[in-house]
Amino acid sequence: MFNLDYRLRSDRIKLFLIIFGLCSLVSLLVVFLSGGFQEPPANKEQQVEVEIPAAASGNIVSSRSSEASKPLQKRSEIKTILPSSVLHETKQTAQNFAKAYYTYDPKHPEQYVENSKPFMTEKLYVYEKTKIRKQTLDRETTRAIRATILPVDSYDSSELVWCVVLEGEVTPATGKKYPENLQYFVTLRETDDAWKVADFSIEEGGE
Repeated sequence: MFNLDYRLRSDRIKLFLIIFGLCSLVSLLVVFLSGGFQEPPANKEQQVEVEIPAAASGNIVSSRSSEASKPLQKRSEIKTILPSSVLHETKQTAQNFAKAYYTYDPKHPEQYVENSKPFMTEKLYVYEKTKIRKQTLDRETTRAIRATILPVDSYDSSELVWCVVLEGEVTPATGKKYPENLQYFVTLRETDDAWKVADFSIEEGGE
């Protein structure tokens, strides 16, 4: 009787161990399949720290840009010392160029480039010849009335920049004329014989 009880108890212990082992094996298998044994991604705390500056990158950039602007502020105080005769010549050239370039006759669409040629470098003239402008019906004809010259700080001693505030008159297809104000930022460089327009940009508005 004692042996029988002992065997039953022993069999129960074995069965319990077998069931426990199977449960443990199943649990380990489930954990393994779900990726529980894989190494966690490298330091999530570090990733969060990296993401925070990235989100605030605008502040960082603006801070750097303000630092970078300091040399520009110093450079803008540097003004090229040139004879008054050169200043007068370049102002007149910039003004004549802006007036000639602005004036447009739809009957002679290339005439404005030819009228501007004496004031431009050869390189700029060749470039403008490749992109003759075609004005729209709401501003078929344009005519320069008057111009005001304003100085612009130049960072290069080999060039001068003038702002030509141009007042013009526009005639659309309907025939009802209206005024127009434009700003020509004209860059002049010295060539073999004179200072000529090497580059320019146009913006709306003005005095």
